[in-house]
Amino acid sequence: MPDSGDKNWPPFRPMIRHDIEADILLDEAQALAKRSYLIFLFYYVALLGNLAAMIVQEITYKNVLLGIVLGIVYLLIVPPMDFFARHYSLYQGLKNDSKISFRWFFVIQGFDILFGIFILVGWSYGGGGGISALVYSFRDKHYVAGAFSALCVILISIQLFLSFKLWIDAHKYFKEKGWKLWPGK
Repeated sequence: MPDSGDKNWPPFRPMIRHDIEADILLDEAQALAKRSYLIFLFYYVALLGNLAAMIVQEITYKNVLLGIVLGIVYLLIVPPMDFFARHYSLYQGLKNDSKISFRWFFVIQGFDILFGIFILVGWSYGGGGGISALVYSFRDKHYVAGAFSALCVILISIQLFLSFKLWIDAHKYFKEKGWKLWPGK
């Protein structure tokens, strides 16, 4: 495997080496890694949409300040965790043909999808501006808040779809190598 060992990511304070085209040789594997990285970047967009929905909910209802705080925490913590736990484990699995990295990816991707469902459901006090907030906003005739919640629902739905599709495609790639999820048999 080509690996100069030079740390190049993140650009503002390099801590790790991350060069999909140089480190991952197979085109199919590169495509998976690139898609995973784009999903990581889209996570910021989706969680910004969620935070915007939470801010508008607070302005409208004046009782979801905790939701804004959680929305900020999600925005600051979840994408970096997603990069290092989910994306980078897939990257390492593809780069090094590592079954363990793939298995870690599958576990974290499962949690990632569950978190997305939590945000999509959208309990205001849970920091999610999704379906629940959407329904209450339109029920109470707060159309601006409802529109922001609708945006959140769309963004999180896209995030979930892309994550689930990546999970399926990575599993297919994993199985094509003849590997099994559970060691043994």
